[in-house]
Amino acid sequence: MCPCWSPAPNVCPNNWVPTPAVEAAAECIDKFPIGMAYVPWQTWQQVYSVDTALGMGTIFPDLYKPFTMGGCR
Repeated sequence: MCPCWSPAPNVCPNNWVPTPAVEAAAECIDKFPIGMAYVPWQTWQQVYSVDTALGMGTIFPDLYKPFTMGGCR
């Protein structure tokens, strides 16, 4: 692990300000391990109509995740 790394504070991202230690961690980015993602298979299900899909940003109802401000409250 990079010696200049320290964990970010556990606070709401809306109020988070990078500390010098966090900014210094960006200089050591090549020391961090490569990330891995788990992406489950999506089964084909009902889809939105073309008009609805354009408004929702996806054809799949399961993937519709509207952005709401203040999610940390």
